[in-house]
Amino acid sequence: MKIEDTVLGQYNNSLNFFGNSFNHNQVWKGSLDCVAFEQSAIKDKLQSLNKPCYIVRLAGKIGVTNEGYSRPTDNGKTGQVELLMTAPPIPTHHLGDPSFLPLMV
Repeated sequence: MKIEDTVLGQYNNSLNFFGNSFNHNQVWKGSLDCVAFEQSAIKDKLQSLNKPCYIVRLAGKIGVTNEGYSRPTDNGKTGQVELLMTAPPIPTHHLGDPSFLPLMV
């Protein structure tokens, strides 16, 4: 048994988001050219706070993109990119005290 099976298999483990995610039965649609699979490219995508972030799995590889969109599955059609998680854009004015914002330029 893998660690993630143990953690996610527990009923009351404070990770209920994964078990009850709104992404259940969702796939990602978009150009595969914009999905980052390398560490430095993934870091760049994750630091783009002003854009949505999609964590996807394709052919067993985890990737990150700020492009495309999520949608319900196409009833089991092959070739779909599995959507693992999404995060909406975060405007800088939501990042805390206004005195902090000049540092975020």
